[in-house]
Amino acid sequence: MTLYSGDVSISDKQPGENMARKLKINPVIPECVADLKGYPLYIIVAYWGLRNNKTLTTTDVSRNFLITQQQSYDVLTYIYQEAQKQITATKRTLFNEHKRRISAFRILDIDKGILRTPKKEIAYASYDNIPTVTMKSTRCEIQDSFTELRRWMCSRKTGDRVEVFLNA
Repeated sequence: MTLYSGDVSISDKQPGENMARKLKINPVIPECVADLKGYPLYIIVAYWGLRNNKTLTTTDVSRNFLITQQQSYDVLTYIYQEAQKQITATKRTLFNEHKRRISAFRILDIDKGILRTPKKEIAYASYDNIPTVTMKSTRCEIQDSFTELRRWMCSRKTGDRVEVFLNA
């Protein structure tokens, strides 16, 4: 399972920051919009949705561009709210299998003048340099009898006896 995309850089703590490190993740550009490399990410995502004639959700964008779901939410919100003069989009509310609401966006039209936006030296990763991260086991080893007792107290059934743990 891939958790992070290509170029992952960790910078040292800046003065005044509470975080010890910052993690910067560069998005990966799919091949169908590789000709737009250098443009801002919201333009690339909008053209990707238009060319594929696809309804865009945060999950789709985050999986295809290998960015976090928060970043994909920010991009889709920017497309719908801030770039509405150049990008025509509709918003629908869908429900997933857990009956949770999901915002889905359909790109209807993109003004050709948006490509006059100057290209910048934006660092995008490629699919060749994607590191793979393996998931660790979520089960923790029991450190001592107190931790074991506390876990048992949280998950015990009514009527379970506690003597087993106190006598150990």
